[in-house]
Amino acid sequence: MKNKKKGFLILENIISLSLIAIISSLVVSVFSTSIFCLSKSNKKVEMANLANKEICKLQQMLDDNELGTENILKNKTLNEFDIKYSINKIEDFLDCYKISVIVKNENERINLNSYVVKN
Repeated sequence: MKNKKKGFLILENIISLSLIAIISSLVVSVFSTSIFCLSKSNKKVEMANLANKEICKLQQMLDDNELGTENILKNKTLNEFDIKYSINKIEDFLDCYKISVIVKNENERINLNSYVVKN
């Protein structure tokens, strides 16, 4: 009888260790996926904040008459992001401008548009 119990204990240990290994590998894969998604989301939020900041700067520059009245298209680089913005006068309306800001890195791209009426 004792031999059968010893063999049964070894089989129980092997099964329980394999279940622990499977469960721990699932937990590790969930954590690694969530960390990857979190870092990707942080980049998108940073890009959106940069685009919003650029739009606010350009709106202020338009209000202060620092940009003139012609259409503008410029590029610049900040950290790992390329920022491209354009300001186009809308001819159908008095002192109305369309501001477009595109922020991109090697994988993502965010495009924000705004319409501004000069004071």
